[in-house]
Amino acid sequence: MRPLIWVCVVSLSVGCVSKSKYAELETKYEQCRTKLGKARDRTGPPAWIQQLQPLVDRGVLEVEDVDGRTVIGMSSEVLFRSGSADLSPDGRQTVAELAKILARQTDADWQVEGHTDDQPIRK
Repeated sequence: MRPLIWVCVVSLSVGCVSKSKYAELETKYEQCRTKLGKARDRTGPPAWIQQLQPLVDRGVLEVEDVDGRTVIGMSSEVLFRSGSADLSPDGRQTVAELAKILARQTDADWQVEGHTDDQPIRK
């Protein structure tokens, strides 16, 4: 029974960090984030984001930085007709253009979410 207790104590204590050490790590993390933000400001947006500009100019995409992540938004009016879950022709074209640009970014992970309006789907 004693060895089991020691295993539990050691297992729990391995992940423990003092408050001062945690505060130190948190400060270093924030400093790194600040440096990264300044570096991004100096270099400007990556080329692939610049390639999205025509879609932004047409009003079909919005691009913003949220907590260090690039978020690309598309209006549901562009993608779907009200009460429909099928992509509109313009929606298909926009998604195809966006997919072509994003497919070239092999060093990135993408999270995709989609929603239609709150109207019942008509058949």
